[in-house]
Amino acid sequence: MRFGLVICGLLLALACQESQSEDAIFHPAGQRALKPAGAQAEALTASGEVYVPIYSNVYWGRSGGVMEISATLSVRNVDAQRPLVLTHVDYYDSRGELIRKYLDAPVLLDPMGTVEWMIDVHDTEGGSGANFIVGWGAQGPIARPVMEAIMLAGSRGISFVSQGRPVEVVGE
Repeated sequence: MRFGLVICGLLLALACQESQSEDAIFHPAGQRALKPAGAQAEALTASGEVYVPIYSNVYWGRSGGVMEISATLSVRNVDAQRPLVLTHVDYYDSRGELIRKYLDAPVLLDPMGTVEWMIDVHDTEGGSGANFIVGWGAQGPIARPVMEAIMLAGSRGISFVSQGRPVEVVGE
């Protein structure tokens, strides 16, 4: 009897904890490692922008049902020598309207460092055509950063990755 009460209490505590974490804003630990770029953001000799598709929901079945999905943007500095300057991380919806800016000022990502931003499963504002535009730069030659998004629909067992692509102007 006593053992059963202990098990019930633990299950109740876990259920409450899970409910709280779903409603809370998620800040991955990697963001704490970001430092203000300061003067390093002013003398960039290499720079670019990356487009990363995000799916905060997908359609399924003939009836057009919608499945909500969480998404994590992962930005990786793959250079072992130089810090990467992130100038902007902007999230857009399916209509191309800016939803939110994740940086107030440029920040540094250490060599071989990674940072993530998460779109919660209940945040469907972006829609199926949501995306991030990430601006980056460096002082001197640097390995091109790797950016991708990981989408998960936990209870459905669905997961997939979306690769970032450099934003390039063509036709000039």
